Amino acid sequence: MKRLRLAVVAAAAVLGAAAFGPMPAPSSYKVIVNAQNPVTSLPRAKVAKLFLRRATWPSGAAVQPCDLPEKSPVRVEFTKVVHGKSVIAVKSFWQQQIFAGRDVPPPEKTADAEVIAFVLANPGAIAYVSAPTPLPNGVRAIEVTD
Repeated sequence: MKRLRLAVVAAAAVLGAAAFGPMPAPSSYKVIVNAQNPVTSLPRAKVAKLFLRRATWPSGAAVQPCDLPEKSPVRVEFTKVVHGKSVIAVKSFWQQQIFAGRDVPPPEKTADAEVIAFVLANPGAIAYVSAPTPLPNGVRAIEVTD
């Protein structure tokens, strides 16, 4: 029964991603922050902790992560590379956090432009957008290292 459930979950993930088109090529996203944030690079593990709200900025300031929709190919790749998990696994983490009354997941924005607007409005924000997306003044990309 457990194998059947896993197969159904895996198939749903593949079919869901297919609805948004083909999977993006590696490095098809960039991690962005508000230009007021002095951070220029972070290890992948720290980025993962920031998105799970398990860490603060090096200054001690609260982090405000933002996600794209769960079926977005950019989110699928970001989650796989940064968290080392599927979107479904990260969503399960957030369901546990909600049930335990600990925290809520980051807001989801429907498009890169909405993500950029969120980052512009929140100095503690961190998010990701598709790599070719131009960034306005007030938002910049940071390097994610291993």
